[in-house]
Amino acid sequence: MTSAEYPIPSHLLSSNVPPLDAESICFRKLLVDIAARIDVLNAQIATMGVETTAEQSVERDALAARADQYQTVLSPARRLPPELVCEIMTQVPCTREIGGPEPVAQTPWRLGHICRSWRSWVLEYPRLWCSFHIPYRFHHASDDFPPAMVETQLVRAGDLPLSISFDWVVGKSVLENSPLDLLVPLSERWQSLHIQCRDHDDLECLVEVLRPIAGRLPNLERLEFLFDSEPEDSDIFEPEWDIFFSAPRLREAFLTDSLTGYYSLKFPIPWSQITRYRALFTAANTHLGIFQKTPNLVDCTIGVDEQTNLELTVTLACLRRLCVECSGGILANITAPSLEHLLVTEMTPAAAPFVHRSSCRLKTLVITQISFIDNLIPLLEASPSLETFILSGVVLTDIPKTATLFAALQVSGSNSDICPNLAFLAFGMQVSPDVSWKEVLFQMIRSRYFAGRLRTVRLFKNIVPFGSAFVEEMNADIGRLESEGLDIKYLAGDEAGDKLIDEFRP
Repeated sequence: MTSAEYPIPSHLLSSNVPPLDAESICFRKLLVDIAARIDVLNAQIATMGVETTAEQSVERDALAARADQYQTVLSPARRLPPELVCEIMTQVPCTREIGGPEPVAQTPWRLGHICRSWRSWVLEYPRLWCSFHIPYRFHHASDDFPPAMVETQLVRAGDLPLSISFDWVVGKSVLENSPLDLLVPLSERWQSLHIQCRDHDDLECLVEVLRPIAGRLPNLERLEFLFDSEPEDSDIFEPEWDIFFSAPRLREAFLTDSLTGYYSLKFPIPWSQITRYRALFTAANTHLGIFQKTPNLVDCTIGVDEQTNLELTVTLACLRRLCVECSGGILANITAPSLEHLLVTEMTPAAAPFVHRSSCRLKTLVITQISFIDNLIPLLEASPSLETFILSGVVLTDIPKTATLFAALQVSGSNSDICPNLAFLAFGMQVSPDVSWKEVLFQMIRSRYFAGRLRTVRLFKNIVPFGSAFVEEMNADIGRLESEGLDIKYLAGDEAGDKLIDEFRP
């Protein structure tokens, strides 16, 4: 069959319109014929001289290009239902998170220009128009998001809840003709609010703009307020404004980014309602004071600089996930009986007593840096329900002690086995003159796999590159376990371990 025998609709080659079933059958037959003809031409080219194959080469390249066009017509993406395509579009980030994917500015406007079909779907999907990101740059916010665009987007969003995001990086000159002039009166519809503010002068201006929303946030559920403050200000400077204090549905308060890179600003929030909390303060006592007001906290990420002279002790009865992006000394002042997931960026002697005292059924433990590996075995002994364990960042001076750790983690089916339910294990390896730990590591993995619990193992390098001989030996060990059915992989790449750990961050 050739294109002469079946006239191909040109609109299928110049659009994303899916073909009819009959058209798909014809395209597939055309691709079979093209592939057969290309095979013939390749055989001719292989047996003929260079000077005599120019015509065949041109024909082959033209057929290959045509096959690419036909294959595009048959792409499964063309058959995705409009609702699914639009739902995928709602997941495209419009703001940039540190370490996150590249954002797409004004998402529905940009994606609606891809093709005619997408434009019609986007226009008829109100959820895509509910997010407003206003980037203030160079005193010209209205140039990035003019009021006419805001008005149009509000019409297309209908009566749905709104997500508001803006970067407040300039002073009072942005007050004239601001897109916020159209959004502030609609604060009753705000469901989430993301603000990034640079300094104290801008903060005063921001408060002036947002003061009208005080007491008018009945549907606000998520607040993210990133203030680029100085470390010494994060615990001392506490503005006396109540803009967000009356928000009956507020449950999430994020006062720093996901990597705790911004020192947080403390201001009045209805803490008793909060279930998710993320902040970075210089003093642990600031966190502890907030914890006393958050009986319903479920998910928490904290960063701390100073953890001495801790004055308060708190019990977080509902807390299930805790990420401590610092040394975990603050754990000595916390009890969390419902905790299931714990991530500590620096191992601390306070961790094992914390788990003992909490009597929690810990399922996930992630440690990204450890200086005293001797403290780890008591923590694991206190966590018999542990299912996932990730260890990275063992300092070189403690590398030989990992052999002791792995030997302790071998199982024999007795009641003395440590973490008998472990199903996922990941280890960030370093190379030192003493690599005896490697043999013990694989012995431990093998014992747990054949005990029937361990299902997944991930190994990655941490800081120090491996020599080729070490990698070859390790790959041989991995290959033997793979052949026996274990899901075990070595994650290559300098950032492989960080990416794995990020999956377990709240």
